[in-house]
Amino acid sequence: VDLEQERARLLKRQQELEAEEAACRSRLENENFVQKAPAPVVQRERERLARVQEQLVALRAQLKELGA
Repeated sequence: VDLEQERARLLKRQQELEAEEAACRSRLENENFVQKAPAPVVQRERERLARVQEQLVALRAQLKELGA
């Protein structure tokens, strides 16, 4: 595996996950969303945010191992 290609792939994925994390945070910080959306929808968004954050931690660890 070409390390530069792998770094580039991981950095691209990191950007995607960071954008998704920002979108989730934005929704959950919106009082109207939290108050008006059905509880299962809000819970699903919280779970999605947690999953994305876990993926980011793992991805950053991989990048660190590759020296990026």
